[in-house]
Amino acid sequence: MKDFDPKILAFLCNWAGYAALDFAGTRHLQLPPILEVRVMCTGRVDPCQLIEGFLSGCDGIMLVGCRKGECRYENGNYHAEVRASWVRRALRHIGINPERLYCGWIGADDEQAVKRVMDAFHTKAESLGRLGDAEGLEKGELESRLKALKEVFSGERMRWLIGKDLDMSGKTDVFGDPVSKDSFEKELMDIFRSEYDRSRILIASEDSARSVVEIAKMTAVNPESVVREVVVLKRLGKLSIEGIVEGVPQYKRI
Repeated sequence: MKDFDPKILAFLCNWAGYAALDFAGTRHLQLPPILEVRVMCTGRVDPCQLIEGFLSGCDGIMLVGCRKGECRYENGNYHAEVRASWVRRALRHIGINPERLYCGWIGADDEQAVKRVMDAFHTKAESLGRLGDAEGLEKGELESRLKALKEVFSGERMRWLIGKDLDMSGKTDVFGDPVSKDSFEKELMDIFRSEYDRSRILIASEDSARSVVEIAKMTAVNPESVVREVVVLKRLGKLSIEGIVEGVPQYKRI
């Protein structure tokens, strides 16, 4: 990995991450090569933006914002951390090392902290290797999985549920039964897996009509699950039967 220079994207909170980086610049501290994006708050960074970063060829992505309890917008950094945690879970599910996504919280005047976290993450990214190659995924398969992931996180269902993650623990469901954070996260992960399988099926069938067996081979989703999700996707008006070949239905994305 000596010749490998990782591509790293950093979303920096205007009030802490970027302020500390600017301070580090005035102190002439040497920092690793990282592409910085200045945002008003890490809580404004959408999960789809993180996934798009990986789709664009980044080997690692950072979120650097205010220390806990010091967010200019009260709890933006907490929302950022929750979203990032779900993106990490999703990356692990599709075979990508979740350590490629990092969250760090520092003070606005702590130039040493921003240098420390950037140096450490650059070293980590070097050790992880090039995205896709290190995971044993060919470029086409890597892009297909990430595109499906982006579709999942852009969907209304996952966006709403992730937004509820912070305040679900200790609450009750519609029947008045208590909801623990563990049970909520387990249910949300089950929903994520189903949504991901559906997105993979839609992407596999968008350029040409395909059979259940063909879709299963392309997506690594077992045929029984493909059949179940195809029924749902047809009902939702996202998939249709384009024809029948030798008695086998051919499905295509609408």
